[in-house]
Amino acid sequence: MAKTYSSRKAKGRNAEISFAELLRDYGIDKGARRQVLSGASYLKGDINTSCGYCIEVKNQEKLAIWDALKQAEKQANMEQQPFLLAFKRNKTQFYVAMSVYDWIDLYKRAEEPKSIKEPTRQLRWDLEKLKECAKRVIKQIK
Repeated sequence: MAKTYSSRKAKGRNAEISFAELLRDYGIDKGARRQVLSGASYLKGDINTSCGYCIEVKNQEKLAIWDALKQAEKQANMEQQPFLLAFKRNKTQFYVAMSVYDWIDLYKRAEEPKSIKEPTRQLRWDLEKLKECAKRVIKQIK
């Protein structure tokens, strides 16, 4: 019986690692990592991320979706963040579930025109290079 528990635990840990890797690979959060002792410590959620969501990850063949949503929502409330439930089963991709209101908010923010509040160091560098390039082009045209 202990072996089953251990392999179940490893299966969940591997899913958490994989989901954090997805967040990094797609540029959502380059620092996303599996949260060690997730739920057991003062930090809630399975993924340590700055993306603004408390993320619960499940990797189960028969997921009790309502129980999983309740757990994710409870942990998110402790963190005062919206929740995101990432789930999968063997040999499938991840799917996510979230509150419809959080999804609407996410969608609206994605549709808003982007504005730069404070340029990053890289953006300032790129703008300076663009300015230099523009000066050279104008000089050649004259």
